[in-house]
Amino acid sequence: MNSPGLKEPVQKRSQASLNRLLKAGAKLLAERGYNGFTIPELSRRAKVSPGLIYGRFENKDAIFHAIQDQQLERVTAAFEEITNPDQWEGRPLAELVEGLIFQTADFIDRNADLFDVFLARGAFDPVVEARSAVFLGDVNARLRALLLARRDEIRRPDPERAANMVGELMLSTFVRRSSAQTLPPEPAFGLAWHEMVAELPAVCQAYLVG
Repeated sequence: MNSPGLKEPVQKRSQASLNRLLKAGAKLLAERGYNGFTIPELSRRAKVSPGLIYGRFENKDAIFHAIQDQQLERVTAAFEEITNPDQWEGRPLAELVEGLIFQTADFIDRNADLFDVFLARGAFDPVVEARSAVFLGDVNARLRALLLARRDEIRRPDPERAANMVGELMLSTFVRRSSAQTLPPEPAFGLAWHEMVAELPAVCQAYLVG
């Protein structure tokens, strides 16, 4: 981990204490959001003094950045499993598209509270925004690579362009989950998140082979 504003621990016991602090911080963020993320509450949950926290971090944002680093490492590893080519070997394009969408959507659902905080904070914090952009770029690249492995099944004139289009469409739908949760329920605002996910495989498949 190489977060700005963090003094890296040297001893194993100090590293374990830091990991405990960051995990407690991630849970606090998921429950209360950025505004409810306070040093006193973090201190209470992680069972460390505020003085020790400030001795390790420059400020609240530095703690937030370190939590984002740790969580991005975790979700990157999880998404690497979802997009592992071995999992999809021999499966046709339609099954690949549906499986990628449903597995990724389920993963986002299970981590939604924390993802929502990172996406919202990115509008105000360029460090958070930049790191999120790198992660999303990696997600898109993995989706495109799996689709292009089935280029013989893609009927668009330019398979690479088509794979990029579908990757962007998937990613946009996944990212939209945060705003979809806060939009009014009227039909004018479109489909709910799970309705979009249910329709997305058919949309992507029709575009790729139509």
